Amino acid sequence: MTVLGLVGTGLIGGSVALAARKYKTVNKIVGIDSDKSTIERAMSLGIIDNAIDDLSELSGADLVCVAVPTHSVSGCVLAANRATGASVPIFDVGSVKTSILKKMHTVPRNFIPCHPIAGSERQGPEASSPFLFDTSPLVITPVAGTDNHMKEKVRAFWEGLGARVYEQKPEEHDRDMALISHLPHMVAFALMEMLDDGPEYLKDRIGGSFKDMVRVAGADSTIWSNILTDNSVLISETMDQFKLLLDRLSTMSKGDPQLLSQRLEAIKAARLELPLKLESLD
Repeated sequence: MTVLGLVGTGLIGGSVALAARKYKTVNKIVGIDSDKSTIERAMSLGIIDNAIDDLSELSGADLVCVAVPTHSVSGCVLAANRATGASVPIFDVGSVKTSILKKMHTVPRNFIPCHPIAGSERQGPEASSPFLFDTSPLVITPVAGTDNHMKEKVRAFWEGLGARVYEQKPEEHDRDMALISHLPHMVAFALMEMLDDGPEYLKDRIGGSFKDMVRVAGADSTIWSNILTDNSVLISETMDQFKLLLDRLSTMSKGDPQLLSQRLEAIKAARLELPLKLESLD
């Protein structure tokens, strides 16, 4: 019997569990969550088979997934490692890697840092989906001491859930995420705050473009405050580039409408090509 230990039973952790059930990659799932009501809901929804009260009770797990906010990942990984020993693969699902690894000082060889690039602005075990990782990218960021056998076990697990697995260095991952994930969330948060500070009647007049832009502003505030502080330096650098591009477009709109039109056409062409580029990554 293959037992998955699940630390954190929210959207991502719950989706890992449901996908593992769907694809029959594990036989039993035991879970733990810092929020009692969350773990109870996860039980009632059939996400986990048994609830445990302490990480030391993970000793019978064959694989451990740590799905908690990034500030808590390192402590949970080390505690899980003490419980299971070095022969059990442990992986996380955090959107930032470097800060987690630095907090550990000595990174367990059986810890495989992972980031499934999939999610939703919805929260809690009720938002979990067994299809969340189907064809989604998944980044593994091993370090110098990572056990290769453990890494391949975790890779096989994710591929078994339908994910497309890539490998890169932790710092490269964090820089990439600053652009394609963390900055967009910052923009969404800022836009939503601008709307909330504006006239009340505007909230009844927003169209599709604004709704698309602020969708992720409804994401879990604890998770995202952790991510944004953990990757603040790279996000700041990316935001500086973003501001320059905004200023450039603003300058064109004031003084060179023809150049602005050409620039927008080029941006449109890049956007229309984007789905083809993503498909080519398979």
